[in-house]
Amino acid sequence: MKKQTFIISIITLAIIIIAGVILFFRQKEQGDFYIDTAKIAKGKDFLLVDFNKDFFYQAIDQPESFKIKGHLRGAILPHHDLAADFIAKFFVQLAKNQTVDTFIILAPNHSDVAVWPAISTKTYWQTELGPIYNQSEILDSLFASKKVFYDEDNFSAEHSIKVLLPFIQNYFPQATIVPIIMTSKHDLSMSRSLAKELSPYLEDKNTVVISSLDFSHYLDLETAEKNDAIVLEAIKNKDYNLISNLNSDYLDSPPALITLLELMILVDSDDFELVDHSNSAYLLNNNFNTTSYLIGYFSN
Repeated sequence: MKKQTFIISIITLAIIIIAGVILFFRQKEQGDFYIDTAKIAKGKDFLLVDFNKDFFYQAIDQPESFKIKGHLRGAILPHHDLAADFIAKFFVQLAKNQTVDTFIILAPNHSDVAVWPAISTKTYWQTELGPIYNQSEILDSLFASKKVFYDEDNFSAEHSIKVLLPFIQNYFPQATIVPIIMTSKHDLSMSRSLAKELSPYLEDKNTVVISSLDFSHYLDLETAEKNDAIVLEAIKNKDYNLISNLNSDYLDSPPALITLLELMILVDSDDFELVDHSNSAYLLNNNFNTTSYLIGYFSN
């Protein structure tokens, strides 16, 4: 009797183990989010960074598409999963061009709710590729000067930073980030003040500023391209008054764009090089309800 019970127990245990292994690999194949617990820093608060693995892993296998002229100081990138190829092409070239220790990321707060017009987080980020840490010295300085406030509750759901992080982790695994999201209440004077506060950190040539922006939203392709032309002209002319009055028909964060433009002026890198201009219409073969992408950089 004892022998029979022992055999049944062994069979049951084997079934449980086999079922667990099958479930694990099925989840991996279906793209469910998986975290290697060995890569999680113990005792740390972190935000899980989920992402579209199909888009990401196809995108990072990219041929060369353009050459960066000079030393890159700032860039405009989309935060739409569908634009993964454009994001990857940029990071491939950046990794070939220079070392980056810190990325300052300026992005929209899509909920437009926060304790202050510019907020950040003290937590670190966990991707399936490993952790990404904040540059706490810069963030604490911004908090002390009241340019950026910590607001964990309103920051955690925002996707405009998270979309870029797997690419940063893949191409710059040792880099830290300074994540800042902005509401529509972040006015022109605040953007200028934040740019001035950030400019000393760009004395370090291994620091790069990214504005994570999607441009025209939910329009037909013809209207979207007309609006993109208006934004590109405003970028060229540094027309802050025009940019600050644009809505989501043109871009999703005027403050993030203005802060970048002002910062590039302060570090003498204000010539914009457009390397890609596209639209979800071309990727989905649907000319309505579109999102447009402008990808470019500033260098010296």
